[in-house]
Amino acid sequence: MSASNVFDSARKKTPPTRVDDLKAGGALAEPMVMHSTRVPVSLNKAIKKLAVDEQATLQALTIEALETLLKLRGKSES
Repeated sequence: MSASNVFDSARKKTPPTRVDDLKAGGALAEPMVMHSTRVPVSLNKAIKKLAVDEQATLQALTIEALETLLKLRGKSES
């Protein structure tokens, strides 16, 4: 592969991802902090597969999942 081909492929625009949706919706507009935990290997594999299927990052899926859970719990407490 020549050097020009390497740079040409690097310039290709990536397809939109769920991160773009989260940014547009304001979910990523707030200041961020690190939030992590250990998860079972089977859950990690399932999340990675979902991230590939959804063209999203693990972090974007985690944010979306936690926001959804909080909304659901908020509705059930009312």
